[in-house]
Amino acid sequence: MKPTRGLVCPVLVPSSIDWERDYSKLTVADLAAISDEQLAAVDPLAMNLIVAKGVPSLAALDIRHYQDIVDGWVLELNRRCLPRWEPFFHKSPQDWENDIRYFRLGMVCQYLDLEVGIQYNQHQRDVPWILYTTPSDVFLNGVLDTREGTCGTMAALHVAMGWRMGWPVSLACVVSHYILRFDDGEVIYNIEATQAGHACQLPSRIALLISWAASLQFLSNWPIHLATRPDGKVDLDKSEVTEDDIDNGYPIEFDWHTHPRQ
Repeated sequence: MKPTRGLVCPVLVPSSIDWERDYSKLTVADLAAISDEQLAAVDPLAMNLIVAKGVPSLAALDIRHYQDIVDGWVLELNRRCLPRWEPFFHKSPQDWENDIRYFRLGMVCQYLDLEVGIQYNQHQRDVPWILYTTPSDVFLNGVLDTREGTCGTMAALHVAMGWRMGWPVSLACVVSHYILRFDDGEVIYNIEATQAGHACQLPSRIALLISWAASLQFLSNWPIHLATRPDGKVDLDKSEVTEDDIDNGYPIEFDWHTHPRQ
């Protein structure tokens, strides 16, 4: 299996995914022992919760229970919501980049916010920094149980939804902020998953400016992947970065599929 589906960070796309697979006995050690190709076929929701179960207080998590929740949301979105909402796209496609893919990404944001009721954790929204002491705050069981999350869990939930929709989506990271990236080899959309009520595309230019705003010392110690430029260079010298570089995704990012073991 070769990397495919991607203008910037080609991802490993399995030929099929076993959505009925039993992950109850799988451990982090098991994930670390399998090949990249096998890892690419693991449900990202299950992968998140397998890691969570390594925390003693979360060891009894029922992964299938949470998979059923998200499966049900995707079923409702496909059967009830999109058939009602997509006529609005066809009435004014210019409001959605003239792209049904962009519209549907936005409708996932709308569905999770307005239909399911998922919001950003109000106690964490405006704090300058936070020390997480509750494990569920950083794993998907937390946002699924409480309907409150952060950029990490909300973006990860969007990835789990997108995989079930058959979309080429992955997590990307701008400094310490997680977003959803859609990249099918034709277009790239960076979606802000924490905006209530609507999708917000984070332009690559903005993502790059955010990256530059952080100190190089901070970045050098942060566990993220520095995306290479089309010419193969990896640097943060903005004098050498062209507008085409920015449009092609030069911002710092982390891709779960391309680098599944980091």
